[in-house]
Amino acid sequence: MEKYFLKDDIKLICVAAKSFPGGVMEAFEILGEKVNTKKGRRLFGISLPGRDGKLIYKAAANQNYDGEADKLGCESFIIKKGTYNVIVISDFMNNIQDIGKAFDEILKDPLIDPNGCCVEMYLNEKDVRCMVRLNPEKVLDNEKADELENTLNKFTGIISSLNDDLLNKESRDGSWTLGQIGKHVIKVNSVFLKQLNGKVEDTKRKYDEKAEDIKARFLNFEINIKSPERVLPETTNYNKDELLKSLKEINSGIIEAAKTLDVTKTCKMFEVPVLGYLTRYEIIYFVTYHTKRHIHFLEKRIQSLN
Repeated sequence: MEKYFLKDDIKLICVAAKSFPGGVMEAFEILGEKVNTKKGRRLFGISLPGRDGKLIYKAAANQNYDGEADKLGCESFIIKKGTYNVIVISDFMNNIQDIGKAFDEILKDPLIDPNGCCVEMYLNEKDVRCMVRLNPEKVLDNEKADELENTLNKFTGIISSLNDDLLNKESRDGSWTLGQIGKHVIKVNSVFLKQLNGKVEDTKRKYDEKAEDIKARFLNFEINIKSPERVLPETTNYNKDELLKSLKEINSGIIEAAKTLDVTKTCKMFEVPVLGYLTRYEIIYFVTYHTKRHIHFLEKRIQSLN
């Protein structure tokens, strides 16, 4: 099962099947009579529970313009943008039963949108993407997930560009070496990876209440922020390959947690100095903007050393 981000809503023309599964093919045939599904149209199947508990199935195709469904005397439907759990079925006509199995697997996720539906997005004549939207109130939006991943990758990329001599070159003012900055970020991110996957409870306040304060704090480069002793880097010579190995492992874990866990929960392993207990969403902010802060320091230090 993978994550798929739908950037924009998709407006559909729909024909409801008279029964399921027996009426599905007839519904697609009627849809084909209404619109030319062979040219410039992507086909979809929409299934959702009816009031009587029976499954409602709609054969669908994308609208070419607003109001097209009404003009053709058909139902309309909107596949909402957002993050979806997906499983792709290859050669689906010879593996029809796999579509139902895929949705059974996807629907086990507790983060599924309770007001969503099951979507079959037909990629071509052989492959179908089975999709169910995740609850937008509980999962990290794609923009924030991308910012996290891009930030962590940028920091890793800068460390990767250095040689061991530059990594351990001391500055005249006695501040951290580039290697020490790298080790500090590793220690901080490692602690928060454990928090993300550790004990949590329901949040009794706004889950993003402290996020903007965290962002403003770390992006203010004019102030000094004292780090707890356990995340201070040792005074030693650092090996680039060892730093990179740790960075990649920890960052991979953080990105996976951010994309798959309920970000509204409060992490209870320990309180963060000054900030107290943070939600997973706020921890993602912390990791993102703390790392951005040290990207700034890395770049500034590299410039002065060169």
